[in-house]
Amino acid sequence: MGMELVAVDRAEELRRRMVNRLDGDGGLGPWREALLSVPRHEFVPEVIWHETSSGFVPLRRTDDPDAWLGLAYADRALVVQVDDGRLDGIGRCASSTMLSPYDLSIVLSAIDAEPGMRVCEIGTGTGYTAAVLAHRLGAEAVTTVEVDPELAWPALRRLRSAGHQVAWVEGDGARGHPGHGAYDRLVSSATVQRVPYAWVEQVRPGGLIATSWGTPYHGEALLRLTVGEDGTAVGGIVGATLCEWLRAQRVCPVLHVTECAAGLARTGTTDLEISDIAAGYDDAVAIGLRVPGCASVFIPPDDQWFVDPGTGSWARLHERSRKPNLVNQYGPRSLWDEIENACRWWLDNGRPPAGAWQFTVTPDGMTARLPGCPGATVSLVPGFTAVAASRPE
Repeated sequence: MGMELVAVDRAEELRRRMVNRLDGDGGLGPWREALLSVPRHEFVPEVIWHETSSGFVPLRRTDDPDAWLGLAYADRALVVQVDDGRLDGIGRCASSTMLSPYDLSIVLSAIDAEPGMRVCEIGTGTGYTAAVLAHRLGAEAVTTVEVDPELAWPALRRLRSAGHQVAWVEGDGARGHPGHGAYDRLVSSATVQRVPYAWVEQVRPGGLIATSWGTPYHGEALLRLTVGEDGTAVGGIVGATLCEWLRAQRVCPVLHVTECAAGLARTGTTDLEISDIAAGYDDAVAIGLRVPGCASVFIPPDDQWFVDPGTGSWARLHERSRKPNLVNQYGPRSLWDEIENACRWWLDNGRPPAGAWQFTVTPDGMTARLPGCPGATVSLVPGFTAVAASRPE
């Protein structure tokens, strides 16, 4: 009994520290009490995964209870499922991630929800976000959608055990919850390349959509859109989040270059470095928008690879101690040329920040543009679905 009390006391202390760290000068606002009241560790699965050089390996609560509890309140995203639950040995690809406490605080601020509002959550995951929403808004105001029953049923049990009788729907998050709008807010903890118009249809005019958004090149932005009377949604990037992809739009690129293809690759040079096209946030957003379907994979110590599985095109930037750097590219797309042109376009236009892009969602699709910048309108189409990344041969 004494050990159990010690564990409870430590969990409460870790939760207070987490909230105080996030709150700063009152940044959590009305969400502070909910984050203090909902025990995050009670929504963390018994097994979480951490990435190593050979793949994802499990950390079981029973293996190291103290380390497990510390991670439950650390300011980091937790991988709670790999390979869609079909695990055979070491995990290859993260398929569900619990938002870090900081990322969750950014999302909660972005949705600007008040008691009396109805909220639809896409991606139940562990159930923690739904529990925080239900604590402040009331369980009757929260609907949560999850495509994977292996995630959904344990999450539902956690929610019920905590007393949160939220409405739960098993289904494809891209469809939202048809026939049950209009919601005041829709929040997605699954990353999308293109916001499904079904979400816009299910949110009332004046309501907000907050979703993790990205491209195959860059996938860590938080997008907030306001739904208009005309049935469109317009908004922009308001922060950064790290989530797994909505499965219908998932990006997990294969990078495999055969010896034959490598021998046929076109060779060139460039004065650009990896840090110019892969290390920044604002430039990565711009390049990802202007080079559709292109994913970026860093292979230490000196190679940045780019791949478009849809066309079989790839490129490699190899940094050398003496400049210029070496470039190889292969396939119907000259990916490096596209990336270099996009990077120089971004530089020539004054390095516009990610938050300057304006996104619009209509029944015809989704576009991004830079107001006042000629030729800076991009039509967004989901890229590709593939399996886990592998090292080039």
